[in-house]
Amino acid sequence: MKKSLKFGYEQKFGTDQDKYNLHEMILKINTLSREDFESEIVKYVNVEKYLCWLAGVVFTQNFDGFVHNYVLYQNGETGLFEVIPWDYDATWGRDVNGEVMEEDYLRIEGFNTLTARILDVKTFRRQYKNLLEVILSNQFTVDYLKPKIQGMHDLIRSYIQKDPYKKDDIHLFDKEPKYILDFIEAWAKYIRGKLDTLD
Repeated sequence: MKKSLKFGYEQKFGTDQDKYNLHEMILKINTLSREDFESEIVKYVNVEKYLCWLAGVVFTQNFDGFVHNYVLYQNGETGLFEVIPWDYDATWGRDVNGEVMEEDYLRIEGFNTLTARILDVKTFRRQYKNLLEVILSNQFTVDYLKPKIQGMHDLIRSYIQKDPYKKDDIHLFDKEPKYILDFIEAWAKYIRGKLDTLD
């Protein structure tokens, strides 16, 4: 149990008013009634962008993305809070130690309070499900991602060969594109199999 709703947040930029706005948003997330949540949360959080962030975390299996590795940003034009993700090292089926992450380690519903409250709203849940279906059909496919993965691999490979600490393991690096593509196939199948939980 947190001692304070602000525990774990550190303001990097902004004014006292910005600090107040963050506190108010956190308070609303945690205290709005179930009946008022849908109409009120959209005054504080850009729910559409939040669902895009959630989909990105889920598709890349970025477990850390729920507990840290993100920045909250209040858009100056809309006044709404958005999430800026960072640090995607433990993703694509690997944990922070590079070990294989179990398929069901990360649920498609996520596991933080804001996600749970947003997905408790039928309208938002349907929006999220539709977003997952679109991504599964268009972006999260081997055909779409293979050239991007291979291109990045090719770009980095020559630097791995020059790295005195990594060059002897180039054979392991060369197996990663196939590993990632196999993960995409398996993870897409897993997500498809769980879509009904969002009905």
